[in-house]
Amino acid sequence: MATLELARLDIRQREAQHGGRETTKMILYLSFPVSMFWISNQAEYFEEYVVKRKREIYSPRLNEQKKQLEDFKERMRKKQERLQEQ
Repeated sequence: MATLELARLDIRQREAQHGGRETTKMILYLSFPVSMFWISNQAEYFEEYVVKRKREIYSPRLNEQKKQLEDFKERMRKKQERLQEQ
């Protein structure tokens, strides 16, 4: 009878330990996506990155290059029109 009680006590301890692990895993599973969502919605984390990236993409130097390319295209178009007229 004593061994049966010890076995039951041992089973209860194991269940309590297993339940604690499951609770910890559930907390981790739920807190990770919630925290990622919260972080991604904080503007101050990304504001500096976005401003820096926009400056890289739309830099004045790039605008000059676009203008030069457009000028070149226009010159080529005019040249081709003159050649076709002849």
